[in-house]
Amino acid sequence: MSMSLTKFTIEPRHCALRYRHGVLEQVLPAGRHRRLRGQRLVVLDLRERLLQLAPQEVLTSDGVSVRVSAVVRWSVGDPVEFVEVSADPAATVYLAAQVALRDALATLTADEVVGRGAALPAARITAATAEVARRVGAEVAEVVVKDVIVPVELRAAAAELATARRRGEAQLEA
Repeated sequence: MSMSLTKFTIEPRHCALRYRHGVLEQVLPAGRHRRLRGQRLVVLDLRERLLQLAPQEVLTSDGVSVRVSAVVRWSVGDPVEFVEVSADPAATVYLAAQVALRDALATLTADEVVGRGAALPAARITAATAEVARRVGAEVAEVVVKDVIVPVELRAAAAELATARRRGEAQLEA
């Protein structure tokens, strides 16, 4: 936002909430606007952004602990709610995604989580996150599971199984 004494410009894909004497007066779109006395402006970036979820331990339905990381693609949906409902809307979205991820993956077995693909309920995770995000003026486009980190013991067992399969295939060919 650039500003002179009487006029200012709100950049594209931004908006500003104009408060006058502590009361919301207007949501200003991108463009040139006149500055008024006694006003306070809250400028918001409406562009899409990414929120990285740190790897977290999730217990699968078969009792195996896996570490999972994810990314939330989100933006400001309702500027007024975004500013007035929560002191930290991004933290609310983060927590909602974290809880939705844990709840969804807790219903799957370790093999389903590691196998990924259609087994991961991405739509359910996104919908649960979006529902909470809407309450604080945010819109969630999607939640993507990035990494699934399995315990060393499971990785070693998977490697042994793959080796045994290859040996069996080699013996059948011989």
